[in-house]
Amino acid sequence: MGISFPRTEQLLRYLEEFCKRGRGQQKKAAIYCHCSASTVCDWLHGRKKPTGEQALALHDLLYSGDATKYWRPRLGKRCQLKRTPSDENR
Repeated sequence: MGISFPRTEQLLRYLEEFCKRGRGQQKKAAIYCHCSASTVCDWLHGRKKPTGEQALALHDLLYSGDATKYWRPRLGKRCQLKRTPSDENR
């Protein structure tokens, strides 16, 4: 049995919700994370996990003004990804 990383799993759930917005969202995430669209697909289907750098890039994408203009992740009480004051300046 592998190690569980609840914050990464929560981030991937947000990514899945983001990708359901419409066509081209997986490609947008792939470009943002400097990886292939098939890698993003592997993350969404649990075959791979993002690296630390990729997870940070995903966080930036999902919490950027562009992404949150039409979409907001649903923050549960468990595993919240908190915004820092430096996030507000991006």
